[in-house]
Amino acid sequence: MTRLDLDYFRRFDPVPRPAWTTMTLALGSAAMRFPKKVALELDGPPPDPASPVIFAMNHTHEFDFLPVRHFFHARGHAMVTWIKTRAFQDRAMRVYLERTGNVPLTSRGYLVSADYRAVFGRKPTEDEYRLLRRHVDEAHPLPDEPAPLWEALTRAPRMLLDTHFDPEKTSYRDATRNAYFDYMSATLACARRAMSAGQHMHIYPEGTYSSRLGPGRTGLVQAALALQLPIVLLGLSGMNRVFKRDLPLSRGGALGLRWSAPFRVDPELVPPDFRAFHPDDEETHKVALQAETDRIMDRLDALLDEDCRRHEGFAGDGKRGLARFI
Repeated sequence: MTRLDLDYFRRFDPVPRPAWTTMTLALGSAAMRFPKKVALELDGPPPDPASPVIFAMNHTHEFDFLPVRHFFHARGHAMVTWIKTRAFQDRAMRVYLERTGNVPLTSRGYLVSADYRAVFGRKPTEDEYRLLRRHVDEAHPLPDEPAPLWEALTRAPRMLLDTHFDPEKTSYRDATRNAYFDYMSATLACARRAMSAGQHMHIYPEGTYSSRLGPGRTGLVQAALALQLPIVLLGLSGMNRVFKRDLPLSRGGALGLRWSAPFRVDPELVPPDFRAFHPDDEETHKVALQAETDRIMDRLDALLDEDCRRHEGFAGDGKRGLARFI
């Protein structure tokens, strides 16, 4: 696993390069025609925002960005997609993502697993990962055994990602949470650079792809508050009917694209000093952030065909655990 350090996030250029944009649009056009033609059925006149917005879309297929980017770019609306760091770990994919208009997005899971690998030279097991996540997220105590493992991670001075970790001054939990805030602050700065170039944001509020709409995570609401952008919901249906699984090869048929009117998250949802993506503030305002997220996901669900809509008890069928980060 190639770790992307904080400096990489801070200097990342999210604005797409013209030649690579042309290539991506050509890929989108080809995907809608090969080997069989795909129709895009619209729900009325498409949105035409005069300034950057967040396009928040369900994520049912790995290549669902291709038809959406092609459709909006043809109407003068360029967008950058928030992409998890997992996708950047492959060298060839990283070259593509660095040139086609994307914003790198980290997570506590990625930082925990990247730090573990830096210390031990291997990725954590699923059990080790879950213990560490519970410790970082919920302050759940780590077990006494195996003592050398937890001592090396949490009780010895060392480099923790990009900063010197001194357990006599701060805990492993706080150091990891502070690192997460630093990385997400760099992501927001990257997004602002894209906004200043007239780019819309393209965000998947589920955080991973799934055949049906899964639960929403609070990142969309926090991004909307931090960037002060309105949200336009996009419901894209039919990707798994029309395209082969995880491939941009069409079987033929029709995709459905529906959208909401632009709306804003009420800034009074959180206090003026709220720090987006700061773990302490996320915990303090968890109930309000999640309630707003759930309301947004209800609206997104209503934009989807029945076979893409969520079902009671359905928690998503995308990648789980370490597979989401490595």
